[in-house]
Amino acid sequence: MRASRPGEADLFIAGDFNLTPDILAGVISAADRTIGTGSTLNSKGGQTANLYDHLLVFDKHATSELVMDAKVLDVRNRVSSNKVFYQTVSDHLPIMARFFRNRADDD
Repeated sequence: MRASRPGEADLFIAGDFNLTPDILAGVISAADRTIGTGSTLNSKGGQTANLYDHLLVFDKHATSELVMDAKVLDVRNRVSSNKVFYQTVSDHLPIMARFFRNRADDD
């Protein structure tokens, strides 16, 4: 990312890394700004303790618009059952963060 955006320090990545926070911390220098547990589901649609989805921030001073750490959002109740969610939507729950978009470099 830094190579494609020279001079930009306000960089973050969100996604499924298939790594727990402690393992992820050992392989990347960005700060994991995700709190909580349970972003993955078992085959019955039950929430596990695994947090594999993360919001990574590369420079907390340059990314001041992040006003709330990411957390897991349980949206399984949008379908008829947890198992149906797992089978038709995803084996992961989304993560949600809040950003304030009113800074000079927010693009």
